[in-house]
Amino acid sequence: MDSIIVITAVLMVLTFLISELYIKRKLGIKPKRVSEDRKQFFRVIDSTLTVLAFGAILLGYLWFETKTMRIVPVAFILMAKTLLRGFEEWKIDPSSKAYYHHFLWAGFTFILIALLLLY
Repeated sequence: MDSIIVITAVLMVLTFLISELYIKRKLGIKPKRVSEDRKQFFRVIDSTLTVLAFGAILLGYLWFETKTMRIVPVAFILMAKTLLRGFEEWKIDPSSKAYYHHFLWAGFTFILIALLLLY
């Protein structure tokens, strides 16, 4: 179990460095904040995913015995939220390329889920 913590920490630092040093500084692509004037379609999906995340937390503690299996459904939902925001940025303003950050962190979350399921 200690090795997965080390691997996760290394992956998180590596993802942060790629996001900050390469995408943000070298390519000059700044991440955007979620604005108030989002389209209704994206807000409904985002709100639904948030409710599902809270439900997954509750059901995870009631249904699963291991901590790993309690975390995995929530991680999938958070990955879906990150992918949704990346898709939204790509669809609305593809020239800013701010979606690179969202897709990078969604990839990190996917690798983290795979590691949790393997160990």
